[in-house]
Amino acid sequence: MSGQAQVFDFRAKLKKVSTGTGAKPTKPQFKLPMLSVATEKGKKFMLKCGVTGYPKPAITWLNKGQKVVESETVKMYADKQDPEVYILEVTRAEAIHAGEWTVEAANQVGKEVMTAKVSIKKQSKPVIIEPLKNTEVYKGQNLKLKVKYEGCPTPACKWTKNGKELGEKRGLDVLSNDSEGTKEMILYDVNETHSGEYAAELTNAAGVEITKCTVTIKEAMVKPTFEGDIRGQRIDWGKEFRLSVRVSGNPKPKVKWLKDGVEVKDGVNGVKLIYDDVIGKYELVIPDFGPEHMGNYQCVAESEAGTETASYNCQPEKPPKKPKIEQGLAPTKVLRGNMLRLVCKVSGEPQPDLVWLKNGKPLDPAKDGETFFDFETGEADLIVKNASDVHSGNYELKVTSRIGSDSTSAKVDVTEPPHTKPTFDIPLSTIYDPAKKLLILRCKISGYPKPELTWSGPDGKTLTEGPEVEFKDAPDDPDMKIVHILNFTEAKEGEYSATATSPAGTSKRSINISIKQTS
Repeated sequence: MSGQAQVFDFRAKLKKVSTGTGAKPTKPQFKLPMLSVATEKGKKFMLKCGVTGYPKPAITWLNKGQKVVESETVKMYADKQDPEVYILEVTRAEAIHAGEWTVEAANQVGKEVMTAKVSIKKQSKPVIIEPLKNTEVYKGQNLKLKVKYEGCPTPACKWTKNGKELGEKRGLDVLSNDSEGTKEMILYDVNETHSGEYAAELTNAAGVEITKCTVTIKEAMVKPTFEGDIRGQRIDWGKEFRLSVRVSGNPKPKVKWLKDGVEVKDGVNGVKLIYDDVIGKYELVIPDFGPEHMGNYQCVAESEAGTETASYNCQPEKPPKKPKIEQGLAPTKVLRGNMLRLVCKVSGEPQPDLVWLKNGKPLDPAKDGETFFDFETGEADLIVKNASDVHSGNYELKVTSRIGSDSTSAKVDVTEPPHTKPTFDIPLSTIYDPAKKLLILRCKISGYPKPELTWSGPDGKTLTEGPEVEFKDAPDDPDMKIVHILNFTEAKEGEYSATATSPAGTSKRSINISIKQTS
């Protein structure tokens, strides 16, 4: 026996046993657990286990402690694909098979035991878990009806239409998946004759249960169709832009809009989606078109019958251009009391928004001047008709749009003019109306600082406002000074004077008035 390995058979009191190989003896081990089984009376069930060990273990099956022997309904064998997997098969389950089952694996080295339970389900009437549902199918499609159930034993299923059993025929399949508890019926390529009431009748030894539904066959499907191309309009920056399309099809298509491949959502980025399902009109509206809205738009119509797509490329005639100050503000000096005007030119697409600031704060039109903008030339103006010290400061114009901004600024100094002696630009003159006995004196004065004007009469006394003396300014020239002397008679004749006085000096003009001379 040289060259052959030997092992000891412990059951034979350490008697030497030849193996004929060089393998080391090992105790049996279960590599595949034996799972418990729940089955129905009359159904087949199997118990499996996987065993390793050397020498090859002997397998013994026991039912409730009693050794199992093969019979017409009980088979015991090793798996053909894997000899280490052992199977006990009962072709027809009975009540005696319920309980604990044991498998023993033994060889000269040792023994291992594993148990599992077999339970025989009690009879129960079929119960509908998921009933048939009313169904609409288009002509030419397949009709599928499915019911899910519980019940023991597994119920048989009879399918009927309008009370008549559906027998085997071409174009009809009846399927059962008892492990999942489902019964299914499929009718292929249906037409209007397949409309009606369908029922599934589930029957077993414990009872009967029926579920029904209504099937409606609708007209054949029609692929979505666009009635013409997407209609757009001229694109103007900052104006409303609208895309419109009409869609038809059966069933009614679901319509969505895409921009550059990304779905457009209503209300996002200022976009509105308007649908009129009755007439099949769909619109995409952009109330304020900006550069962010440029791109390729697609309208996608989808239904069970298919998908159709129409496209529209939104590219304005004028390409977008960042706001730019073409001519900036210039430092300006203006004399107090004169008109201040600041001018600059701007450009940009879309038309940028303009904001004037003074010393970093937005202008107050009530006191900081009026602003103007010429959309054709891009000229922006700020005008102050009567500049004063409060108008000195740093002025800035900011131009902003969706795609950028620019600005320009300049310093404005309001300065005091040089002092000038009062001057009579229009000499003292008179007008007399004998019918009204009205004498009018007038003159125009200038000078800086603005002179004060006083009037005096023949007695040398200063004229004051009263019942017979009225002081007025010309409505179109505030520097023209006027005096009305009412009820002028010979007693009031004499020399009248106008005296203009300011810190820069004094000027005086006089005139001798006689009614005879003025008449």
